[in-house]
Amino acid sequence: RVPPWTPQEEQELRELYWKYKEVEGTGGLWGLSGTPGGVAGALSLHPCCPTGGDIIAAILAHLPTPGRTRRQVVKQLVRM
Repeated sequence: RVPPWTPQEEQELRELYWKYKEVEGTGGLWGLSGTPGGVAGALSLHPCCPTGGDIIAAILAHLPTPGRTRRQVVKQLVRM
């Protein structure tokens, strides 16, 4: 059985989500940032997220409580 999310965990999850969602919205996560070849303004599909992945991967890397799975995080975000 999966342990329930505490209010502190939910708050941390919410803060991490909005932190990385804002980065995505500014083009910093998946947006226009130039390509490794140096073409300025070209669409880059290489994320600059700290974990090298998507928002969920970044959240998982920064959650204070280890052991949560990607699926658990996504389900909790949808529920919130």
